[in-house]
Amino acid sequence: MTTAPSSTTFSVRLDPEDEVRLHQLAARWHTTQSDAVRRLLRAVEQDAALHAVEVASWPKELPQAMRYRVVHDATVPINMGVGAPVPHEFKVNQIVDRNGFAPVHVEHLHARGVLLEPLAD
Repeated sequence: MTTAPSSTTFSVRLDPEDEVRLHQLAARWHTTQSDAVRRLLRAVEQDAALHAVEVASWPKELPQAMRYRVVHDATVPINMGVGAPVPHEFKVNQIVDRNGFAPVHVEHLHARGVLLEPLAD
């Protein structure tokens, strides 16, 4: 005898703008709001989709911390003084420590799209 997978009911509070977005997404996909949420959750199982969601939703303001973990590989031009900026690679799980860089360097990385996750000090 095969048993259908069980599902869980949960609720989430949405502000009015997010509620409208969910309604619009469900209408765009010709589905229910629940199915729209399921579709999003299943989509982020793919690395490219997860990356796109993280880039689009990453905090605009860098949370304060002394150390950060790089979330996705990124290459950023770094001004090394005189001359053209030099591309510098940041690899996933690399730790960026404020003690090892100039005071505004970490903010520069964040502004250039390096996804940085704050770590507990």
